[in-house]
Amino acid sequence: MPESDEVRRVPEAEWERLKRDSRRRAQEREEADRHAAPRDREHREGTQEP
Repeated sequence: MPESDEVRRVPEAEWERLKRDSRRRAQEREEADRHAAPRDREHREGTQEP
């Protein structure tokens, strides 16, 4: 099937690297969000801290 050929074109190692990169970028975004605007973040989350 041509569909499976399209999928197989990307090596497994490349997929792992892409997943790691996207995960790391998501973490960096969360870190930046946490440091840049803690008050905004608390407001978005509903201010659960006392």
